[in-house]
Amino acid sequence: MGSIIGRRSEELEAISQNLRAITIQLQNLEALVSGNVAGQLRAAVQEIVSKLDALATSQPEYMIREFLDGVNTLKSLSSYLAIFQEQQEELTRILEFQREQVDVLEKARMAIVHEREKLEQERSNLETLKQELITLKQEIDERDRSLKNYEREVAELEERKAFLEEKVKELQAAYISALQSATEGIERIMKELDRRFKVREARLERLVRLEERKREEIEKLEAAKTMTEEYNRQFSQLTDEIRRLEKRRNQLLQDISRLEAEKKELERIKQELRGGILRGTT
Repeated sequence: MGSIIGRRSEELEAISQNLRAITIQLQNLEALVSGNVAGQLRAAVQEIVSKLDALATSQPEYMIREFLDGVNTLKSLSSYLAIFQEQQEELTRILEFQREQVDVLEKARMAIVHEREKLEQERSNLETLKQELITLKQEIDERDRSLKNYEREVAELEERKAFLEEKVKELQAAYISALQSATEGIERIMKELDRRFKVREARLERLVRLEERKREEIEKLEAAKTMTEEYNRQFSQLTDEIRRLEKRRNQLLQDISRLEAEKKELERIKQELRGGILRGTT
């Protein structure tokens, strides 16, 4: 009987050591499981150990039966703990994966935000370039209209010049014709007077008529002289008008050349801006 109790005591001591080892393992598992579950398991094991220590001296056989039941319970608890640990580890992996996914999504969101800000900036730049192009187009259209007006005015001045030149030619022809006619008339009168003066003694009766005709011819010559002076005055005015038109024409040609240069410069700026927009969109 004493030997049996001794063996039982040794077995209980070994079992107590195993329980203490399990208690230590449970303490280690406490960091992996929730505080309440691990604390309850540890309290239960400690309670079993205390009961076993109390029964080891008073009721060895009953204690052994209780111990075996406790061992079975501990095995079940160990299985549950293992399952719980696996689930806890799986949950930890899932949570870690979720955190990684959240980090990835946050980075993607920030990248989208940055890209949207970049696109907004590019859109603002494009709007600015669009307004500049509209302004340049309006300036070019205005310069084109001004150039067309200058060209139309130059064409009108060219027509006016051609008309005045034709008028001057007509006046010159009329002046020359009138002068030639007056010269021929004077020559005829002089010849006639010379002839008549040579035969004046024989033609005294016709002298009065000749003098009358002379006065008429002189009046005609005076009228021709007045007309010639008027032609000269008109010719001078037309010459001055032609000079003024020539000066105006040269000024307009200079303005047209300047506008053409400005138009080419605006076209060049527009091409550069269009190239900048194409490079910005690519």
